[in-house]
Amino acid sequence: MIKDDLAAEKVKQFYQNRPLTLHKKGSVIILPSDEKLPLVTYIESGLVGQYDITTEGNKAMVNIYKPGAFFPISSVVNSTFNNYYFEAITDVSVRQMSSELVEDFLRENPLIVYDLLKRLYRGVDGLLRRMVLLLGETANTRLLYELFLYADRFGRKQLDGSMILDITAKELAQQTGLARETVSRELKKLKELNVLLVERGQITLLSR
Repeated sequence: MIKDDLAAEKVKQFYQNRPLTLHKKGSVIILPSDEKLPLVTYIESGLVGQYDITTEGNKAMVNIYKPGAFFPISSVVNSTFNNYYFEAITDVSVRQMSSELVEDFLRENPLIVYDLLKRLYRGVDGLLRRMVLLLGETANTRLLYELFLYADRFGRKQLDGSMILDITAKELAQQTGLARETVSRELKKLKELNVLLVERGQITLLSR
């Protein structure tokens, strides 16, 4: 935990003198590009979603970043192009730094690279689990996995043990690959079983 806190503080200090930019919920912060991105974005507050567009024209959410994260790192370490959209899931504030300076920063700070590797492998584990679920599990199992994963990363625990998730059926559909109608139907079933409550803009996982 101390190492994680130290890495987070180093990244924060690295970006702290850069101008702060505000983005409203739903704003696209970064677009796909066939060129290496000149800037790497750091989240000061709020959540940012990384997604692609399917052949049917639907959003497919592949990752969500929270405060302290900076992205996209692949364009820095691999000189690859960015194939994804990055959108403000909530109102967000960000700072940006040139890719060249970020690359130098990573080379000079192995602790930061180690922290990035830990985050990367946690993300890969999550993606592999999603792949397994997509290959054979029911819509109910896929939805529950996404709900508990989101709760672990972004949930707000209450005094009674319940967990509030600032997420909608539409966003769950984007993250699970399920149709929005399917998500709504499965949420209704879980609500009837007293597993959760569905309110406007949020879902509450009830304490068992």
